[in-house]
Amino acid sequence: MLFFLYLSGILAMLLGVTLFQRHSKKIKNKNYSDELILHYFAKKATENIMIMCLVVIIVSLLLPLLIWTLSPKEVGGVDKIIETDNLSPIFPYNKNQYIKEVTDKDVKSYIVNVGEPFK
Repeated sequence: MLFFLYLSGILAMLLGVTLFQRHSKKIKNKNYSDELILHYFAKKATENIMIMCLVVIIVSLLLPLLIWTLSPKEVGGVDKIIETDNLSPIFPYNKNQYIKEVTDKDVKSYIVNVGEPFK
């Protein structure tokens, strides 16, 4: 977040300087009165500040939110194998059953026997 805060400040300052230079070039070649030039710069300075604030809001608030919303998240079901052990049969009379399904209060749980086989 600090990165986006600094980035938005730098971009806003660069944009403000660029817009101010552009407005200065437009009025430099005209023969206007000082009052008209002051009025023009006051109007354009207000517009520049509003545009700079909009850039700060977009870069420091909306861009991180958009990245967070669109990026994949590692929550929910796990598709990765975290640890491996040798499986042993759950029951001694059925050598091919390693997993047992248990239902408790409408919740299904699975027991996997990774220890010693029953005797």
